[in-house]
Amino acid sequence: MDGEYMTEESEEFLEIARELIRQLRPHDALPFLTKALEDPLNLDASITLADISPTPRALEVLEEAVAKGRNFAVEWFGPNVFADDGQYVGHLWGVHEMRPFMRALHALALKYFEANQNPKCTEIWIELLRLSSNDNMGTRTCLGSALIRDGRYTDALSFAQNWLKPPRGSSESHPPHGGTVFATPTQDLLSNDDEVRLTKLAFVVGELAYTAALASFKVFGDCPLSTQYLRMASKINPHIILRIIGRVRQPNGLYEEEQRGMNGPEDAIDYLWLTQDLWMENSVWNWVNGNQDAKQATVKISALVAFEFPTAVPIARTHIRGPMIELANKTQ
Repeated sequence: MDGEYMTEESEEFLEIARELIRQLRPHDALPFLTKALEDPLNLDASITLADISPTPRALEVLEEAVAKGRNFAVEWFGPNVFADDGQYVGHLWGVHEMRPFMRALHALALKYFEANQNPKCTEIWIELLRLSSNDNMGTRTCLGSALIRDGRYTDALSFAQNWLKPPRGSSESHPPHGGTVFATPTQDLLSNDDEVRLTKLAFVVGELAYTAALASFKVFGDCPLSTQYLRMASKINPHIILRIIGRVRQPNGLYEEEQRGMNGPEDAIDYLWLTQDLWMENSVWNWVNGNQDAKQATVKISALVAFEFPTAVPIARTHIRGPMIELANKTQ
């Protein structure tokens, strides 16, 4: 399904279509997308078509692409390609031929979210982490928000704690099944040393700390554990807490450009598009607004931010922060 498996002609048509879309000429791109889609292996063309289609049509396109991808996978790699005890599950992203399928699966999850079919997008993100436990696509930045939106607070807290365990970032690169082996969450606090270390590690994504904070508040209320996670979250990515406390208007889409830094304002847009309304609940917002550590973080970031907050676009992207996540994974 990757480049060497689709025709060069199909790839060329897709690149022309993408360039026209970047120029805000989607209608002109359609004939080239149609030609690209003549190659059934070009699942990325399906993703691009879905990006410029109304939601009902986009869901049809992506569901068909995912079904094709599954059939191709079984045909090429055997009936056990998706089995837990098979040779591929856990590192499927490393099989280059499967990457378009995984991108289509993630695009479908985002489209389900846009269509208010949240349980479906949750299950897809769980599946993506099962298939690629190292999370090269950055799925862990999304799943916690989806679990909380589904009311699965203990699962969301367990998921975040699986990634935020003290050993993480040393010899271990990822938890089993990408953290989706949910267990009863612990109320044990991190030690001061572990809190400081996890807060300062460049590849610890802020969304996990925010998931831990919100989920622990939902499960245990205002307690030392939820306070600790909120303190960590506000330090890892203060751009998020700044917009929450300030009740800034929720972004209407994901950040458009690929260039970004870890835990910067661009990641804040992505997270808040998925989650900001959950933080605006009165009990949650009052808890955050009354937290001195969170307020202190907003003071510091307000003094540093001297540029306009990046803009979002209401268009689904095939991955949120894959390139940065891959870079972080390689440095572990």
